[in-house]
Amino acid sequence: MDMTESKLLNSFNDDVVKGDYGESWTVEAYKKLKGISLFKCDTAAHRNLDIDFTNDYNISICDDVDMIKNTDSLLIEVKTDYSKFKNQCIEVVSNTNTNSKGWALVTEAKYIVSVFPNLNRVYIYDGKKFREYAEKISNDDSVKTIKLNTAGYNGKKLYNTIIKLVRRKTLFDLGIILEIYDMTSFQCLYRKDNVNHIH
Repeated sequence: MDMTESKLLNSFNDDVVKGDYGESWTVEAYKKLKGISLFKCDTAAHRNLDIDFTNDYNISICDDVDMIKNTDSLLIEVKTDYSKFKNQCIEVVSNTNTNSKGWALVTEAKYIVSVFPNLNRVYIYDGKKFREYAEKISNDDSVKTIKLNTAGYNGKKLYNTIIKLVRRKTLFDLGIILEIYDMTSFQCLYRKDNVNHIH
């Protein structure tokens, strides 16, 4: 697979802080726009399914993969990206040391909330369609592939992650984007027909 290796060294700690920022926006948005309280999901089953939040407390503490996958409750994954470009990062290999699948291939989230603070935009993706598309392009050499470096708390490289870079317009054309929000005002800038995801 042809790929470009990033010269940047991402900090694991920085990634956690950035993720917390996007998650905070998501919790506030659901409460503000629909009056829905979200519960953090942090069991081993949720981590295996790459799910961050649900609106069902019992599901949030559940450690049964099948029960989580079959629930009618909201299942949300949040991703925060400080890029200013028109691309969506789609992780296909989480850790090259273990060759573990990227979050985009394993998430069972019904909705993916993709937060871009430097663009002041939040994109809501159809989780199932997003995962199916990620599977389709995971080994497609025609889609730009980048190897990222992740460092631990000591600043030394821990592992590489492999992502696909896809223009958001492509996701829009494929019907994967359900909604677009102004991050500051919470104003909905776009909603796909017949979608009533947040309000």
